[in-house]
Amino acid sequence: MIPLSKLLNIKEGEGKPVALLFAYFFFFGATLTVSKTARDAYFLNRFDISYLPLMFLAAACAVALTVAVYNFVSKRLDLISGIALSGFIFALSLILIQSHLEGGFIPFLYIWVDVITTVISVQFWVMAGMVFSSRQAKRIFGIILAGSPVARIVIGASIPSFVNRFGSAYLLTTAATSSWSILVRTATTSLSITSATFWPGSATTRV
Repeated sequence: MIPLSKLLNIKEGEGKPVALLFAYFFFFGATLTVSKTARDAYFLNRFDISYLPLMFLAAACAVALTVAVYNFVSKRLDLISGIALSGFIFALSLILIQSHLEGGFIPFLYIWVDVITTVISVQFWVMAGMVFSSRQAKRIFGIILAGSPVARIVIGASIPSFVNRFGSAYLLTTAATSSWSILVRTATTSLSITSATFWPGSATTRV
């Protein structure tokens, strides 16, 4: 039987970082699926669908502002600290929002979910660019990016069963927050391990 690494064209020393970044993008897909399912259900249950264009516009403005703020903050924090800090803020905010799902908190959640997914996406691409060279990326990124579609299929299929058993009241805090917690640990571990392997001057050079 052909080894999986050979079948996927993963070279020696690349297996662990590929697996960790695949996990990173898997949990990104899980967070995206669960949080957007929850926010859409909460919003459309309390507001008319005619408000959606306004929400799209507000979300776009919020994302643009967030990217500007993130660029400013990222110059003063290393990537690991940035991931840990943003993960803590997002997880805490989702817990607080879940306990106040009424009035203006529901539109805020709709916008905030887009902010969360934007930041995690930016952090992923920054980290992936630090870990792999452009030549490696051509071979590896297709494998890593498969993590999100796999998560959307698996997590999306399990949401109805979760809601039937536990109710939608726990959907946002339990699923999205746990996904963020695992994602933060995965991202931190990934950068710590791969930096020792791929930075110039190490035993294994980037190819």
